[in-house]
Amino acid sequence: MRGSGSISEKNIHITSSDNFHITLVFLGYQEDGAILPIIRSMQDIASGIRVPDVVLDNISYAPPKGVPHMIWLNGTKETSKGLAALKVSLEDELIKNGVRFKLENRKFNSHITMARLVEIPKADLLEIDAGFKGFDWSFVPESIDLMESHLSGRGARYEVLQRIKLSED
Repeated sequence: MRGSGSISEKNIHITSSDNFHITLVFLGYQEDGAILPIIRSMQDIASGIRVPDVVLDNISYAPPKGVPHMIWLNGTKETSKGLAALKVSLEDELIKNGVRFKLENRKFNSHITMARLVEIPKADLLEIDAGFKGFDWSFVPESIDLMESHLSGRGARYEVLQRIKLSED
């Protein structure tokens, strides 16, 4: 089956590789006074935890139910399980350090947003799927970053406010 060939820059906004990231904990808006406790929490877990290699091996469309608006590059089940442990440790430290944020009560799914979609026909999504068959990408995380998002009509841009190096143990 061939798509309509209607995928264009107006239909798909590819995420710049500078903005690739996996969100462990979404903190939402934070007052300036919360920044130091957040950084302390990140430092506390970065020195004492083994971070798994990240293996990304398939794509999906988000949100999972309804009209797709994003293409996600997904981590394997093992990657998501390992990063979920890191997520819980970070959440525990944030709570201990008095940072207010909303806990997510759903299974953690590691993913990178590869693109944002606008009115993509289903046949064209099948062509995108075909381009990812046999895809496998892995890397060793080097840091945990505190990021601030800047939203605009062209999508999100992310700024690293603090980078905490992970131990190499």
